[in-house]
Amino acid sequence: MPGKVVRVVTGFIDTEVVMKVVGGFEVVAIATNDSATTLELATGLTAIPIFKASSVVIGVYVTPR
Repeated sequence: MPGKVVRVVTGFIDTEVVMKVVGGFEVVAIATNDSATTLELATGLTAIPIFKASSVVIGVYVTPR
């Protein structure tokens, strides 16, 4: 269920990431600032929300450099 990142809000410790997925539903996830930077999370990025028992993990397609 890939989607597009529609909003990224960086806080003091964590980053809130809002994605719009198939059907127009929004999925909201919290990542550490370090993780958001490593994943290069930004508005417009195509990503996949991965659901874990009590949280949502975000995966992105990686193109070899």
